[in-house]
Amino acid sequence: MDDIDWAYFAGLLDADGCISISRYRSSQGRVYHMLRVVLTNGDKPTVDRLGLELGGSVYIGNRNSPAHHVTVWNWSVSGRKAIDVLRQCLKHLRIKKLRAQVAIEYGKTMTGGVLSKATIKQREKLYKRMKVLNQRGRHR
Repeated sequence: MDDIDWAYFAGLLDADGCISISRYRSSQGRVYHMLRVVLTNGDKPTVDRLGLELGGSVYIGNRNSPAHHVTVWNWSVSGRKAIDVLRQCLKHLRIKKLRAQVAIEYGKTMTGGVLSKATIKQREKLYKRMKVLNQRGRHR
């Protein structure tokens, strides 16, 4: 994709996207985190193009909605691929720029090996920061 395509994608992400870090707990009690970027749009060709050009997954976003609702499509990417995508569109983001920066910082903790306690602590800090940034309603 060229710079104009990245600017277009950044606009879509600002308007209809989500950058998140989720926290999970395994059955053994181990905590782990996952970075994900999702874009939801009603134009399937646009979402399909993202899947072709950027990888990730494309799937129907509201399968269980009432029949009178318009169908929407999701494109999602996670992990290192999400970091690559965010780095490419970062300079064009406006609304979600800070979220992207937090996600890129999270990417620095992705070592591919066993995580140290300091790295786990850093990930938890970034998870909490992202949670605040993604909070709905009036921020207090």
